[in-house]
Amino acid sequence: MAGKDENNAKEMGELVQTADKLKHDYQCAVMLVHHTGHNNQDRARGSTAFKGALDTEILVKPLGENDIVVSCEKQKDGPEFDTMQFLKVSVEPSLALQQVTRSVPKAKLTSNQAMAMNAFYEATKGNVAAAGLTLDEWRPFFNERHTGDNQASKNTAFARARKELVDKGLLECSDDIYRLGDKAT
Repeated sequence: MAGKDENNAKEMGELVQTADKLKHDYQCAVMLVHHTGHNNQDRARGSTAFKGALDTEILVKPLGENDIVVSCEKQKDGPEFDTMQFLKVSVEPSLALQQVTRSVPKAKLTSNQAMAMNAFYEATKGNVAAAGLTLDEWRPFFNERHTGDNQASKNTAFARARKELVDKGLLECSDDIYRLGDKAT
């Protein structure tokens, strides 16, 4: 991309066309290495045309001093692979990566998110493994605890906390029923 602008969709399109030509001419896979953004370390810098053209996007991030986490951010024609963690092992004069069990940090919750989770647990009466809740079953438990000045502020706080808990994978919603998500177990 020497001299090209990664923020320009047309110029990123030219890069993609070149990669596609190499794939076709040599019947091979092409791997492009790109940097994450300065402000957003979880997505590639520049034009979104780049991501749109990818078959697979893999994010490699450091975890502390000695580990690396590899995650699938996009997989066009198949299931995404599970996130993996590797330990950097010194093998002079280089290093090797040894796969290790992934350490998953506990999600940090805001006070409203914690209140919503506690309300969820109470509304399921401790039977969270099998239970699912509708909003009408869950919301009153949240509203009892929230100190909002009026019902509108309580509803806004609940809606925001509920969406954030789903986004974090702590809860999931199917057919308007909320259940514990993968990251809550």
